[in-house]
Amino acid sequence: MKPIKYITRSMLLISLITSSFTLNAQQQILSFSETYTSEEVLALLDPSDAFYQMIEASEPHPSSSRLGTFTKSEAKELGDYIQSSDFRTKLPDDLRFAWGVQQGDLGRSLFALKDPGSEYQGPVRADIKEVSARISDSGNDYSLFISFSEHGAAKWATLTRKNKGRNIAILVEGIVYAAPRVMEEIKNGECSISGDYTENDVNRLKAALE
Repeated sequence: MKPIKYITRSMLLISLITSSFTLNAQQQILSFSETYTSEEVLALLDPSDAFYQMIEASEPHPSSSRLGTFTKSEAKELGDYIQSSDFRTKLPDDLRFAWGVQQGDLGRSLFALKDPGSEYQGPVRADIKEVSARISDSGNDYSLFISFSEHGAAKWATLTRKNKGRNIAILVEGIVYAAPRVMEEIKNGECSISGDYTENDVNRLKAALE
């Protein structure tokens, strides 16, 4: 995962996870999910739990929803285990897990989300008004600007107000592409993703959100 930079006023601190494949945005389902923190989840597990044998729990920030990473060869065993009844009884009923996108030879990340059930009220693709890739005056820094429609901005304000200090996961087809940490309520419906990213990195996420 690449280093991250702080975003200016009314923006988010973003941990960007980019995809290695091209998306057909018209066929992708976009959603935003509240999350559990790694500290909240791992505190419920005994240190001897088999979960730790299948995942590298190396996330440095306890408020992150990213629990750790796993390799392709570990995916099936991990998937079977976290869906098992024995494991699920240790966790809240509304906790669900989601994979991050494949990071080449680095494997994938596992995220802890809150299942909204039938009550999902976050933004959807139709609420996004603009997505644009931007470059700094120096030509070295790329960022992604996102703005919501009036209706979407109201949803985004509510979601960010409820989750100050926590991650909001951005998912495409159930896969986590970004896990922003909310620094403050965003009332104007605008946010920017910035960091040490290439032009291709930003354009991949742009394609996912459009």
